[in-house]
Amino acid sequence: MKRIIVFVGLLCLGVAHAGAHGSATAVTWNREMSRIVFEKCASCHRPGGTAFSMLTYPDVQPRANQIKDAVLSGGCRRGVP
Repeated sequence: MKRIIVFVGLLCLGVAHAGAHGSATAVTWNREMSRIVFEKCASCHRPGGTAFSMLTYPDVQPRANQIKDAVLSGGCRRGVP
């Protein structure tokens, strides 16, 4: 859960960098984030789902602070561990 918080929050704020074997590699929506969102969030956060869509970066970016706050407070209704 903490990895999701860190990835979503930092990526959406545009400041995320991850270390890979000692080198800094930028975290991207297509390479890292979309996989987490599709695995953990897309069952509810999709068009026609029970919550706003999170399937594309343009869906997520405007709600970056809202997503960060919800994840940090454990506000996801699904309660993903």
